[in-house]
Amino acid sequence: MNKYDQRYDFCLAQKSDIEEIMDYIGKHWKKGHILSVSREFFEYEFLDGKDVHFILVRDRQNDGVIAALNGYYLCSKDKENLDIWGTLWSVRNDLNNMPLLGVEIGRRRDQMVGSRSEIGVGDNEKTAIPVLGKLLKNRVGKLEHYYLLNDLPDYKIAKIENKIIWTGRRLEDHPYYLRKIDRKKEIEERFDHKKYSGYIPYKDSWYFEHRFFEHPIYRYDVYGIYNENGNIETILVFRKVSYNQSHVLRLVDCTGNKGAIRYIYNDLKHLLEDGSEYIDFYCLGFEEEDLKMAGFIKREENDVNIIPNFFEPFLQENIEIWFNSTAEDVTICKADADQDRPSRLR
Repeated sequence: MNKYDQRYDFCLAQKSDIEEIMDYIGKHWKKGHILSVSREFFEYEFLDGKDVHFILVRDRQNDGVIAALNGYYLCSKDKENLDIWGTLWSVRNDLNNMPLLGVEIGRRRDQMVGSRSEIGVGDNEKTAIPVLGKLLKNRVGKLEHYYLLNDLPDYKIAKIENKIIWTGRRLEDHPYYLRKIDRKKEIEERFDHKKYSGYIPYKDSWYFEHRFFEHPIYRYDVYGIYNENGNIETILVFRKVSYNQSHVLRLVDCTGNKGAIRYIYNDLKHLLEDGSEYIDFYCLGFEEEDLKMAGFIKREENDVNIIPNFFEPFLQENIEIWFNSTAEDVTICKADADQDRPSRLR
């Protein structure tokens, strides 16, 4: 108990709180936000039986209204190796709330949820990062951004002033091959999740089924890097994005043996044969040499080439994605947390 407990009730949300949470998001986070207008999508994202993956802070001085909240996503259903991603971390500014109430949520989060670590992706560089780094002592920084450019005469999505078609290194004598995974159960059958339970975040088969195969709006293409025994060494997830009569491939998840990506240069080039302008990959925790051997070029902060991140709406700018983590050794991909969440209903 501390001074915050005298005024507030910190609690985990239940299904009966959904309407109030959605109302809060629309009024105090962003008007018209997809999570404030679509209960179906909200429930897909956060409802787990009777539980809702939000921490609520109710103000006893104001009839128990929600004074602050913080949403989170589970990376697995493994309670012993549970990692979470944070999202929608908000404190109302119209209730004369106690100072640093948002920080207090962060201090309590892992204990309330039962998680060993929390990772946030897409943090505001000017407002959130200083608080997370200095007050909560989290690891903070920027994701790296890589791209594999297709050799095309012109580009409608990317802006290319320095056209580099990196040839990678064709490693022919190896046991790995890339193949699309059409059955979600194949991940459970052929991928040894427990082998990576010490990695942060740990993603189990439930996560891949729910996050990618069952997504109600986006279509994801899930691939496996298979070894000579027919087992999956690495899971890769792509999403095709179209704009201006063109399209790109976004590599949004890469889990498992991260080093195996160095062997699939030819396979990635084959994926580009559909006319995609490029494959891009926001990430952290990957060896640059492995990605380089797969054909990827690292986009620098002041790069003359533009590889857009925002498509809803489209913005032809390079975007830096900031993160925070309560764990030091962490792997992050584009679809982690809420970074590949749709902004609108289809």
